Amino acid sequence: MKPLLSLIPVFSMLALAAPLGWRNDGTGLYPKAVLPASWGPSEKVVWATPLPDWGNSCPVVLSDRILLCAEPNRLLCVDKQGKILWQCENTVDATLTEAERSKWPQEEAALKEAEKGLAPLRAEFEAARAALKEAETEAKQNPQDGDLKKAVGGARRKVGEAQRRLDEALAKTEAGFPLAGRMRPAKTHPANGFSSDTPLFDAGKVYACFGNGVVSAYTTEGKRLWTRFVEKPTHVWGQCASPRLIGGVLVIQYVKAWGLDPATGEVKWNAPCPKAWGTPEPITVGRLTAFVTDQGQIRSSVDGALLAETAMKLEFGCPLVSGELVYGASTGVAWAMKVSEKDGKLAATELWKAEVGDKKERFYASPLLWEGVLYLVNQKSQLFALEAESGKKLFEQALGLGGTAYPSPILCGDLIVASSDTGKSVVFKAGREYKEISRPVLEPFRATPVCDGKRMYIRTLAKGPEKPGLYCLGE
Repeated sequence: MKPLLSLIPVFSMLALAAPLGWRNDGTGLYPKAVLPASWGPSEKVVWATPLPDWGNSCPVVLSDRILLCAEPNRLLCVDKQGKILWQCENTVDATLTEAERSKWPQEEAALKEAEKGLAPLRAEFEAARAALKEAETEAKQNPQDGDLKKAVGGARRKVGEAQRRLDEALAKTEAGFPLAGRMRPAKTHPANGFSSDTPLFDAGKVYACFGNGVVSAYTTEGKRLWTRFVEKPTHVWGQCASPRLIGGVLVIQYVKAWGLDPATGEVKWNAPCPKAWGTPEPITVGRLTAFVTDQGQIRSSVDGALLAETAMKLEFGCPLVSGELVYGASTGVAWAMKVSEKDGKLAATELWKAEVGDKKERFYASPLLWEGVLYLVNQKSQLFALEAESGKKLFEQALGLGGTAYPSPILCGDLIVASSDTGKSVVFKAGREYKEISRPVLEPFRATPVCDGKRMYIRTLAKGPEKPGLYCLGE
């Protein structure tokens, strides 16, 4: 497919030494950056560019341009003045062969006929939803009635059970018609969408994957090199694990973990890998190059083989790798793991495990590690600073940002930025005590900000020509 927009000046792109993608190199550290003390829609704005649709992916900043994704399946390239150079769609349809195109209509008709047998399960699901709505209405009218609150909880469980039975039956039916199943839209949550994966740049090539199961590679001028359908995500809230280049293999996590040849997109291996939320992080221990998943698996990037398994199970956020150490946080608990190698085999040892806040509060944001301090922000924007070596709590601070803290904290110079999807941020000094600097406010965003020299880039939730979808802030 040709780019939707072609306004491409000729730039000379120098291959960078290391891949750039999610959170820059995965750490969120910009120690040489200079951060403006504060910012807003009319403060410290170098430029602000409207984008065709919203998205949660981080901007990826190169020497002369910026890469990012937009709903539902677009890869965009913007120059350092905020001008859109090109944008390309990545549809499932583009991955079909001519034979598949001719076969698809017949297979879709056969699938629809087979699904008629699922009518009883659909009716059960709709009845459970109606009962839940009725229970919620009664409970709202009688807020002090404990029995009604319990009834709401029971009704929600029945909806979940009915949903699970229906989803399992749908998946089983679709499995008999793989082409038709592939062409049907994947599931997602409105807050997640299909473009939460951050693109990846390496050696003059751009890799992007989307929640429809499509992975593509491009030149920095927008020429598609290859596109491939890997598999359709099945989680009801969608998928948001970004691509990583690990040991010369393009690693993608959907329902399974996949290793692709970055030159051709050909599948080298796939492996069972629960969850699809945290971006897999590379780790090199001794002679082994591997990656750590959000569920604590350590797998080889060469063939996907399971090398070790840790006790760390993350619900939403990504693991953070520092040398042979792995950190993570999930619903009230944080971990530190040490991975070691002996005679070609890996072992993972728990260094410490610490309680961090309410066990009901999730960690969508990934950890930040700097100068021996681990910074964690939960969904209610509660900040925890732990001693990285021991897990000892240094301080805890309610940031009070409102909404949900989806963006991960980043370090710019000696300052840390923590944000919420309200568009509110807190800037504070890195260190073993909390020292607040400012509280900037921008448009709502979920994407993690990115720094580059004296500038910071924030990708907002705005879409269309009226409001900026990408801000360049600073000097």
